[in-house]
Amino acid sequence: KRIDRAFDMNEFYSRKFINYGPSFQVLRSVSISDRDEIFAVSNPYRFSRTGVPQYDLLTTFYEACVQAAATKCLFETKGLALPTSIKSIRHFGAIGRGDIAITTGALRRDKDPTFFETDVFAFGAEGRLIVALEGVRLKRFVQLKEFPLLFAASKASAT
Repeated sequence: KRIDRAFDMNEFYSRKFINYGPSFQVLRSVSISDRDEIFAVSNPYRFSRTGVPQYDLLTTFYEACVQAAATKCLFETKGLALPTSIKSIRHFGAIGRGDIAITTGALRRDKDPTFFETDVFAFGAEGRLIVALEGVRLKRFVQLKEFPLLFAASKASAT
């Protein structure tokens, strides 16, 4: 697999696409493979919202995972989606202080065309699986007419 495109993160977090404030801009990079797989990088230790490190670490970590799932939905359906539930979360190791790599499984469609589901996998700096979020269910809220602009910008930045 090879990385085919990378998103411009300033454009990614702009008002047009995912309008999150600075405290929720937890992904450092987002790219798409030549097989349409999403790859994201985050470092949860870089963020502090409450002053309670353990709370901040887990909430930031899960936020990064869910944003990767929402990006999968954004890329494949051109719609902004928010999570509604997660079937299970399995931990295989500790969240280290370095970068974590996040990827998603295939996007599964629901009977209701506004719902989608995927799995999310997070890997530590040494490449070992640390967490699997299975059955991340997303509801698409809006069709983004501007999405082709983001996609075009991602292609331009990859060349």
